[in-house]
Amino acid sequence: MRTKLSILFTLALFFSSLSMPVVAASDSSLDPKNLVLNTSRTAHFGPGSHQETHLTLKFDAVPSRDEIQEVEKLLSEPQAPMVDVASSSSSDGFANLNCNLSYGWLDSNGYYSLQHSCRSSTAPWGYRLSGPVQKIISGTVSESGMKWTRNGVNMGKQSPHLSRPKNYQFHGTYNPVKKNDKISYTDSFTFRHNVGSGGTGVVKINGKWRFTNG
Repeated sequence: MRTKLSILFTLALFFSSLSMPVVAASDSSLDPKNLVLNTSRTAHFGPGSHQETHLTLKFDAVPSRDEIQEVEKLLSEPQAPMVDVASSSSSDGFANLNCNLSYGWLDSNGYYSLQHSCRSSTAPWGYRLSGPVQKIISGTVSESGMKWTRNGVNMGKQSPHLSRPKNYQFHGTYNPVKKNDKISYTDSFTFRHNVGSGGTGVVKINGKWRFTNG
């Protein structure tokens, strides 16, 4: 698994490229609500298949350069290795999975897990925010509810989990799931962060997979 990390600072009407400096908090002419730190990570599982996660931090007040560098360093910390079952991929970009195996994908934002018992019509999933992300959370986390499609058909949104501890194992079930169904998903997790003066953070995840047997 390869994880690609890109960091983009966006300050509406003020910055037009990554090479522009981060503005110090003493510059009161800037609107902090327009200051956003985005990190995007793409974990590839063979040619064409992937899961993506995105972390966005919005600030109550413009953070200093040191505060930005501190959170960059924190979110770049290597994660503890976890045992994952390898998946293959197809030309259409869906990860090919086998039943009766547990799968997991890890990056600096969190860990997404998935399993499907042979001859079952459901596929339970889980997601836990990473240690570095948990360190910048100052309260609880609310999940919006997993949105997913099955063979291109919208399957609606699963039940949300609101105001949960930051180390909570978010979870749900894709139902129904049959052999060779193409599943795509997206979800988001919102919290207050403690970087600088604080603000709102969101982790968004999305990906696609299918079970080729069972």
